[in-house]
Amino acid sequence: MQLRMRHLTERTGCPRSTVQHYIREGLLPPPKKLARNSAVYDEQHVQRLESIQRAKELLGDRPPVAQLRRVLELVDHGVEPEVAVTLQRAVWLEVGDSIDASDNSSYSTTGLAKHLGISAGRVKAMARAGVILPAPGAGRARFDGLDVRMAKLHLTASERLDIDLDLLAEITDLMSRISEIEMQIRNQAVRGKGTQEVAEVSAELQSLGNAWQPYVRLRLRQRDIAQQGLGPGSAA
Repeated sequence: MQLRMRHLTERTGCPRSTVQHYIREGLLPPPKKLARNSAVYDEQHVQRLESIQRAKELLGDRPPVAQLRRVLELVDHGVEPEVAVTLQRAVWLEVGDSIDASDNSSYSTTGLAKHLGISAGRVKAMARAGVILPAPGAGRARFDGLDVRMAKLHLTASERLDIDLDLLAEITDLMSRISEIEMQIRNQAVRGKGTQEVAEVSAELQSLGNAWQPYVRLRLRQRDIAQQGLGPGSAA
């Protein structure tokens, strides 16, 4: 069944400007062109808009396009919207809870340097050490609100502390190995399961890891401080 824009907005409740925005962002496939100023939509567009609206309801007010895109990718693979959002939150949101969820900022290396008021060379040095890490799937290095937050924390601390970037790079390497092991655990846990179960198990494991990793770091730090104290040269 072919639908004009007017009929599509009536069916879905999405304003014309919102439909056009989703098309520009790649969340909604473009309509079939009949002429230069004439196009039609179909049931696929209706269903997609309903999926987008459901995802937005579950994610909360004004979720960034990147979040919607990740949820919709899971839905396209047969994952229920509720499970897709749970997985999205576990993997992408929990570490950035203090960041405005509507922040769609994206920066190149030069753009981030200008935003922070530092040189591009310093941004690159922080990236090499793992102080900041470009968001995955962005092709060339692109940084977002989470990177801005971490960079500002590092820069503020660096004004008072002598922080060795080489040691931070070692920590990043160790954490990369930890992530690889976690993926091995996840892959074992989801072996032989369907798409829906894979998403559910992945979300549960990620939430567990998000809680367990800080706990382990805290306990290990408490142990080290108890053993070494807080004197010169000891753990802080």
